[in-house]
Amino acid sequence: MKIVILCVVSCIMVVLAGVTSIWLRLGNHYTCCVVKPDLTNKSCFEDWHQFNDRCFLYIKKTMTWLEAEKNCQIMGANLTSVRSTDEYKEIQTLTFPNYRKSWIGGSAPQKGNAWRWSDGQKFDYTNWCYGEPNSPEDQRCLLMNFSEEKCWDDDECGLNLTSVCARSVLSLMD
Repeated sequence: MKIVILCVVSCIMVVLAGVTSIWLRLGNHYTCCVVKPDLTNKSCFEDWHQFNDRCFLYIKKTMTWLEAEKNCQIMGANLTSVRSTDEYKEIQTLTFPNYRKSWIGGSAPQKGNAWRWSDGQKFDYTNWCYGEPNSPEDQRCLLMNFSEEKCWDDDECGLNLTSVCARSVLSLMD
């Protein structure tokens, strides 16, 4: 109970300081999150990077594809889909300077090349490396920054890699 009161007081202090904050439900718990304000009344959680109408977060902790997707979902996000070349380049900057291989939200859960994004977006932009996806039965998940070309590869979902989450920007007027 003392922790809850401390969290509420902390959130109130943040609001009184003129910084926008919101309550975010994480499982059975609530936490106060600071939101970076901007002039458009739309923004991202602290430490998230805004590009167009979405917020992105690079997760340095290595996880399997499924663990990474669940981790993003806990934050109200999904592993990122990619809509354009410009967006992909922006997402890549989050992995700089090493451009580490990282999970993004593409998967082919069934046999064949029926790739889909975990956030339900249409899978109409691709950046596959030459010869990919080669989709052996054990390569059903999409990673970015593969090879010197920093393109996409299908690989085993059980590999432990860093990841990138994405969610819509928050409307501060709602």
